[in-house]
Amino acid sequence: MSAAIRTTHVGSLPRPPEVLELLVAREDDQEVDELRLAELVRSGVEEVVRRQRVLGIDVIGDGEIGRPSFNTYLFDRISGFGATSKSGRRGTTTFPDLAEFPEYAKKLFARREGQPALKMWSCQAPIARRGEPLARELEAFRAAAGELTPETTFVTAVTPAQIVMNFENEYYTTEDEYWGALVAAMRDEYEAAAAAGATVQTDSPEVVINANLRLTVANWDWRAHVERGIEALNAATERIPRSQLRYHLCWGNYVGPHHLDIELQEVLPMIMRVRAQTISFEAANPRHEHEWEIFEHAEIPDDKVLMPGVIDPKTPIVEHPRLVAQRLRRFADIVGIERVLAAPDCGFATSSWMLNVGDPEITWKKLGSLVEGAEIASTPPR
Repeated sequence: MSAAIRTTHVGSLPRPPEVLELLVAREDDQEVDELRLAELVRSGVEEVVRRQRVLGIDVIGDGEIGRPSFNTYLFDRISGFGATSKSGRRGTTTFPDLAEFPEYAKKLFARREGQPALKMWSCQAPIARRGEPLARELEAFRAAAGELTPETTFVTAVTPAQIVMNFENEYYTTEDEYWGALVAAMRDEYEAAAAAGATVQTDSPEVVINANLRLTVANWDWRAHVERGIEALNAATERIPRSQLRYHLCWGNYVGPHHLDIELQEVLPMIMRVRAQTISFEAANPRHEHEWEIFEHAEIPDDKVLMPGVIDPKTPIVEHPRLVAQRLRRFADIVGIERVLAAPDCGFATSSWMLNVGDPEITWKKLGSLVEGAEIASTPPR
């Protein structure tokens, strides 16, 4: 039995300015010195690994330093996608809370300085995985971290359902074919990362996006879409040990009202059927923090590890370590200290150019508070 609550994060950390500049240029279809970018990514990974270790983070990641965002990195890994004029299911249709506040939504989605032009993507050709980008990413992580082990390192990847939600099918004759091609491609991605020795975290904010569409799309059977996504993910990860899998759920890492978010209790029973042993979810932001209460009565399989967010990556306010400890103890009292993994709600830079807290150093200060809070929560009260 573990004597302390361990700590981690959800994946994305602030990119070095030089890396960010080249990533943005590449996203804008400009010529980029790829060798220089690779060198900068490698040194950036070394730095974020070093800083995580200095803070005392137990399960470290590479910060997604070389990725333009948590999902569009996919286009380096998988062929078949291209820019499209179609808008897909994104925008205020996807975010009904923002539709009530159009002026705020306009400001939120306005192009920022240093941000590439927004592109819509779709599947336009056969899907096939390119293994080299992942191999390079894992090699840079291994060079910085040493041996990759499931107990001390993790890598991230999107789920098939997240891809289907964001990038519509314009090539395959049926949606079943599209799903099947994605499951096959992502199975290769997950298994390659697992074979390298790290825990694989699959990111699936699409669960809540699907639920949000119930408010704006007539006759939208969101539960059926979520169930299909879980079935696809379980099929794609069936050969990876459950203990080597984490699953991340969030309500969209954007600074909005979120007053129409579906309640966690509506999706939790489905999420518990995901093969992953560890379940990551938001538990720090002011819209969802109260939902820790549902775990007191929820059916939580004995092998599940809870990874509650106890740091909010959308605010520059640095949480007090005692508040972090209070949040962690709520879950430790329910499932036991050995089944709690402390983390932020979500990534700090899910798109490379969008740092919600405004300053990279605040990110590290908040992660330091995470570590301190976990230490306090792990100390038995006198």
